[in-house]
Amino acid sequence: MPIMNGLEMLEHIPRDLMSVIIVSGESEFEYAKQAIRYGVTDYLLKPIEIKTLQSALEKASNDLEMKLKYKTPKSDKFEVFPEYRKTDSITLLKAIDYIEKNINKRITMTKLVDVTGKSTTSINARFQRDFGFTFNDYYTRLRMQKAVEKISQLDSHLYEVAECVGFNDYKYFNQVFKKVVGETPKNVQLYYLRKREGTAA
Repeated sequence: MPIMNGLEMLEHIPRDLMSVIIVSGESEFEYAKQAIRYGVTDYLLKPIEIKTLQSALEKASNDLEMKLKYKTPKSDKFEVFPEYRKTDSITLLKAIDYIEKNINKRITMTKLVDVTGKSTTSINARFQRDFGFTFNDYYTRLRMQKAVEKISQLDSHLYEVAECVGFNDYKYFNQVFKKVVGETPKNVQLYYLRKREGTAA
């Protein structure tokens, strides 16, 4: 390529808005390893079979769909970590997708190992790198964020909100919520009630 090579180009493209497939005639291990670090979807060596290319394109399409789906949440008064979904790591996106689909259950790191195919050390390192939190901290904050979103809809009892994010003990949920959000679930509920009525501060 003129001006820069493929890896240098990867430094300048918005990887949260696209998926990348590298097609190369070089099988150098270091080059492929660097490409993987940049989050490329696949690394294909020439000559390429049609089925291999089709499979890579399908994977790239799925990866991009997941990136766009979890790009950025809506901001709110009780947002506990703004841009909490902002990552281009497919491993994290798979983990987050599983967590969100099973938010009403207790999820362990062991389960994420099964979902992502990565080790606990690798998963935790990605959470800390991209979000600044360990998996446990991230998971707790995500549950509280989901609880806030559920409370804002004003269509559930607070004990039902707790159950929706995987807490069977409302008293414990109340303690965790207050610690993370800075307000009790009841106060947050009152805020949204007043907001609906046009009297929120």
